[in-house]
Amino acid sequence: MPTPSHVLARTVSETGGFRYVARLAPVASPHGTLSFTLSTVWRDARDPDAERRVVQMDLDADAVRRLGELFGEGLSLLEAGTAPDARVARTQA
Repeated sequence: MPTPSHVLARTVSETGGFRYVARLAPVASPHGTLSFTLSTVWRDARDPDAERRVVQMDLDADAVRRLGELFGEGLSLLEAGTAPDARVARTQA
């Protein structure tokens, strides 16, 4: 189990009572792999601190790099004001 200092965690969004939390943590095997988890926390839930895992993936360095590139390209689109409408983007995935 990774120590807390090796776990990277960020709140990436808070919308309508939901908080979205992303985490990266090293896994024991295979070596050179990170566990990526995206969770939600709902402030009006019975337990407002409980997280619900939405996505969990084990990623090697290439996969982390590709996701980084994807997010970088998305940020460039947003900054340029050329991000497509969300409904269009979903149909092209």
